[in-house]
Amino acid sequence: MIRIGTRIPRDLRHGTRKVLVLAMDDRPLYASPEMEHWGLKQWLALNAVTTTVMTTDATAQWLELDITLPADFTGDPETGFVGSLEIGLPPMRLGLSWSNNLTEWVSGGWIQSPGTSPVTLEDGRQQWRARYTSAPNFYAETLVDLSVTTRRSGKSITGLSVLGEDIALSGFPFAMPADSARFQSALHSAGYAEATVTSVTAPLTCTVVNHTPDGSQMLVVTMAGTNVVDVSWMGSTIPLSYPFSLPTQRASLQSALRSSSYSGAVVMLYADSWTMVLPDRLAFGKTRHIFLTVTPEDPFPVWDFYGNYTGENSGNIVSGEFSNVRAPDGRPLSESSKGFARLGFIPI
Repeated sequence: MIRIGTRIPRDLRHGTRKVLVLAMDDRPLYASPEMEHWGLKQWLALNAVTTTVMTTDATAQWLELDITLPADFTGDPETGFVGSLEIGLPPMRLGLSWSNNLTEWVSGGWIQSPGTSPVTLEDGRQQWRARYTSAPNFYAETLVDLSVTTRRSGKSITGLSVLGEDIALSGFPFAMPADSARFQSALHSAGYAEATVTSVTAPLTCTVVNHTPDGSQMLVVTMAGTNVVDVSWMGSTIPLSYPFSLPTQRASLQSALRSSSYSGAVVMLYADSWTMVLPDRLAFGKTRHIFLTVTPEDPFPVWDFYGNYTGENSGNIVSGEFSNVRAPDGRPLSESSKGFARLGFIPI
């Protein structure tokens, strides 16, 4: 090959024409960087086989990869795999990288999967099982902080589910946010000693969503103070008997919209934001849910994939989230609900 030391010329020309490949007697002398890149991609497509496997053990659920390479390749998932692409060419190294978004890739974090060893297949190819250890899909046992935040107005809490278990609090229902202190006291009495319930004042607003077999339409609401003075769709006002005073005329506004060709309209009210936090909860696997059941409901119609009406969803669930994932002893842990692996060439 034409080289300057270990470097290949980036631009070889014959007159004004760029040379992509130069050979003599079927012996390659030069390949442009573009052609070399293309050739390496082709080699990978023809000679390297990778198969993704999700493996769950007592510690976590891991992203693993079966890597099958030609017979002369040696190495391991941690340091890479070295072998010749063709007789007479210098050896090349292949390495693994990981991404959770297919845009940013990182190397390292790969090991030979515990309990496995490289194997030789019947056709002589070599196969390894690699595991990415830096960010499993989820750990089997973790401490998490649970929280629920909502601005839904005029609601009372009638139920609480924590990590898949319904919690029988004393004092249901809790009108929120007026009953924040009483709700927090009930949580403390139920064993959630560090629980907090707080609220932040916010003005009364509303949304209108029209549910149809073809999807949901967000109607545009205009308010003056606590009065709805206009509801429009695609720039056109829906003719109703405005204004509607909230919260007392919420049901009247919804009824008027449903009588005016928006049969799936649901009016929902929002005001003061309130938040419940349950820190330091021991969770197992992916069961890290927290839900509140509220009343009154905000039911909305539902259709299946084929446009068949299937009834109403009660709209009475407020979902929370988890954060601050760490080991039971408090050590921080990194997880990723998405993970992608790729095999590529790296410098020797």
